[in-house]
Amino acid sequence: GSEIASPMKRRRSNGGHADHQESAHQPGAQASVCDSRNEKIHRDRDGFVRIEPVLTPSRVQPGRRVRVRVTFRLNEKTRPYWNNETKDLGLCIDLPHEIAPMEGQWTFPNPKQPETQEMRSLEFEIAVAKEAAAGIRKLPGYALYYVCERKGGKCRYLRQDFSLALTIDPAAP
Repeated sequence: GSEIASPMKRRRSNGGHADHQESAHQPGAQASVCDSRNEKIHRDRDGFVRIEPVLTPSRVQPGRRVRVRVTFRLNEKTRPYWNNETKDLGLCIDLPHEIAPMEGQWTFPNPKQPETQEMRSLEFEIAVAKEAAAGIRKLPGYALYYVCERKGGKCRYLRQDFSLALTIDPAAP
């Protein structure tokens, strides 16, 4: 979608924003789904989507990169559908100053079919600064997506919060 090429705002743990003029096609760019207005979007309280975040490795030395994969699975019991006729699924992660977003996919382009039920995943890298202090970092984030209760049913734009846990350890392999 057009979100990929727009400038991103990298959220900082102090609540401020640092504007970056890179597009999401370049290293260091995170899609522009990060917006304080997203706080008002309804949460996925019905559990239409299950989010499974994985970091590889989850323990890293300062100055190294971490690969992140976030998988989105539709609830098998309620059988919702992705609504592909509007905005792409997008992801925002609140990164502290010592962790930078690198290349990868922060949005999932919608398929051509109006409603689908596939598993979706986003993969990207983050880089830990060489001067990062040792310790555990909780990286809160959220995903925005459109789902329909059933094929041809009521569709909703929803937000789901999640977090990543990263350990910065100079002795990590």
